[in-house]
Amino acid sequence: MDTAGTPAAAATAAPDSLTSRLRKMEWLVTWAHGEALKKHGVNMYQAMSLIYIAGFGKVRPVNQRTIEKYLYLSNPGVSKIISFLEREGYVERNMDPSDARSYRLQATEKGEQFAEVLNEAILESDEIIMKPLTAAERRTLLKLLEKIGKDH
Repeated sequence: MDTAGTPAAAATAAPDSLTSRLRKMEWLVTWAHGEALKKHGVNMYQAMSLIYIAGFGKVRPVNQRTIEKYLYLSNPGVSKIISFLEREGYVERNMDPSDARSYRLQATEKGEQFAEVLNEAILESDEIIMKPLTAAERRTLLKLLEKIGKDH
């Protein structure tokens, strides 16, 4: 309870609770990105995977497990994403010379170009989501989200 005798928001799952507010933000981000990516024929997870592979695949090996950790998704879910990206010609799977059981993922030229388009679409939808915030509030929000998720 707060000083006025009202139950604290964090102590319930009420509409003003942390859980409820984070769930609403999850919905908003998923919806905004879905709308922005619909015209490109991909979903948020496919786009984020390709962007990650195209960007980080140039500087370090990327495999399916890397994408699972990045997106917090299960092996079967990521396997479907990678199969889609490969079928569309955006990524290639190559044997990992250091582990014969694993494949390295690499963006094709087509995939690198498409990743740039998708990244721009996501950034534009992020801008819509963050529009109510000042530049300082945006920096603070990102720092707080990083702090909350740091050890998870």
